[in-house]
Amino acid sequence: MIYGLGGGPASVAIADLDADGDNDLAVANFTSDNVSVLKNNGNGTFAAHVTYAAGSLPDSVAIADLDADGDMDLAVANANSNNVSVLKNNGDGTFSAHVPYGVGSSPRSVAIADLDGNTSPDLAVANYSGNNVSILINLTEVLPPGAFSLTLPADGAGGLPLPDDVIAGWAVQPSLRWSRPNSFAEPTYDLTVATDAGLTNIVVQQNGLTQRQFDLLYGVLQFGAAYYWSVTAHNSIGSRVSTPSPARFSISGVCPGDANNDRVVNFADLTAVLSRFLDVCP
Repeated sequence: MIYGLGGGPASVAIADLDADGDNDLAVANFTSDNVSVLKNNGNGTFAAHVTYAAGSLPDSVAIADLDADGDMDLAVANANSNNVSVLKNNGDGTFSAHVPYGVGSSPRSVAIADLDGNTSPDLAVANYSGNNVSILINLTEVLPPGAFSLTLPADGAGGLPLPDDVIAGWAVQPSLRWSRPNSFAEPTYDLTVATDAGLTNIVVQQNGLTQRQFDLLYGVLQFGAAYYWSVTAHNSIGSRVSTPSPARFSISGVCPGDANNDRVVNFADLTAVLSRFLDVCP
C-alpha cells in the first residue's frame, strides 16, 4: 500500500498522535517545507495525509510529549533555515503552527530524550555543515498529579452488592471509581483493596490502570465483610494518594444460594428449594 505525501519525504516517525490507541505517521517532506501526518484508521491503513508547515528543507522529524500535556508533539530539523520547528499537538492529532528554535548550520537530524534528568524531553540536533551538535534543554515544568478523590462508593458506604449478585434479573458487578487529578496529563493509577485500614491484608492490587474505574470480580470479596481502598496516581516524576486515609465500604445484598434468607448457605437451602419443586409461580 502506498500513501501520498509532500515533496521529497526524508524522514518518518511513528507514535499515537491522536490518542486513539493506534500508531500514526509523521513524515518530514524535504522539498515542500512541511510535515505530513497520516492518521491510522485502526487497522493499519491510513487516512490521507494532512500537511503542516515547517522550516526550510525539513530533513528529520521526531515525536515526544514536549509540553507535558499528555499528547505527542513534533520536532523537525530544518536543514536550510538552521533551526528546529516544534509543532504542538492540539490533543486530537492536529497541530498548531510551528515555532522555530535556532541551532547550528545545516541541521540534518533531531533526537529526543531527557538529557538533564528533570524528566522533560530535550532535543539533540546534528548540524551537518557546522560539524557539531546542538542541545536544546526543555524548560517545561512537569508537575506531580494534582489532588483527586475517591468518588464511588462514598467513604463508609454499606450495602454494596457482592459481585455477580442478581437483582431483578440482572447480574451486579460493583465498581470502584475516582476523579481525575488536577493536572494536564492523565496519569496511571494503582488501586489497593484490603480488609484493614492499614492496607496490609490486601485482597485486590491493580497497578498501572489507565481508567478511573475498576470493576470488582466474583470470588474476591466476601458477603457481609468490610473493606478499605485507596488509589495512588503516578506520572513521570511523582505520585499522589487520592485521600489522606483509605475509604471504607461493606458488602451486602443478595447472598447467592441462600434460598431461605438466613444468610447461611447450607442443606436447609436445598430443603427449601426441594420443598417448592414443581410449584407453579404466579
